[in-house]
Amino acid sequence: MKVAPSERHAAVAQRLLEQFGFPESDQPRGLATVLAELDRLKAEVHTADARSLRSIVTDASAQLEFVVHVLVRFLCQAVWQRPPEVFLHDHGRLEAGHQLAKCSLGKLLEHLEFVSKQLATEESPRIAVFRRDFDERRLAPKGATSIAGLRNAFAHFEREASNESLADQRRRAREFFVEAIKLLEHFRCEGSRVFPIVVRVEAVQFDRFGRKTVVAVSDEGLREQIFTDTTLAPGQIYFMHPLTNPLRVDPILVKGGELWSDGPARPTAR
Repeated sequence: MKVAPSERHAAVAQRLLEQFGFPESDQPRGLATVLAELDRLKAEVHTADARSLRSIVTDASAQLEFVVHVLVRFLCQAVWQRPPEVFLHDHGRLEAGHQLAKCSLGKLLEHLEFVSKQLATEESPRIAVFRRDFDERRLAPKGATSIAGLRNAFAHFEREASNESLADQRRRAREFFVEAIKLLEHFRCEGSRVFPIVVRVEAVQFDRFGRKTVVAVSDEGLREQIFTDTTLAPGQIYFMHPLTNPLRVDPILVKGGELWSDGPARPTAR
């Protein structure tokens, strides 16, 4: 297949820019990109063999872990202004020195359920404001922790030696994807959405009046203009929840920190 001259020129130009310290900016990974990835993996279930099914479900589970991790980290920082490891340890939910990133899908969903209960029962001025801005709907639907059980059915060696037919294994995989996508759709629900937009800051600009504008790209591939006095670093990932639409004026912003990576870590069986 021939490549158009304009495409060749663009590729050469991009390589030159990378050499001079201007790498191409990838779309950050967030709820939209994870949903697209789960749709792709779900389509592979219909033709996958037993070994491939385990790999598909494991990969999808890792994507879910990433999403739940983002939500728990965002809420702990935005509501209690503490890292989730500190917040969960102080409430006896996580041992000292343990990292949220090392938790299994089942544990992450349990932590999300705990955070949800704390939001519903704690009384403080900050939580009252949060409830007003975000409504009081559940952070996750009832029974969400059962997704971990569906996932673990493919994670253990014993299933490889079982007499379960390939058709039944595919059925189990489809059940997992139905529940996984239902959870993500719950997070994406407009109107009272709590899940943050994941953005990468591209530039910090000042106009002739001295007003600061932050330019970012979102996990949906959209260019975002953010008006905030918060100091944001170009190239860094942030979790953003806009309190005004369509303008992003003083949104809630939480630094993504080390959570961001090119791909989610492999999950561990609970």
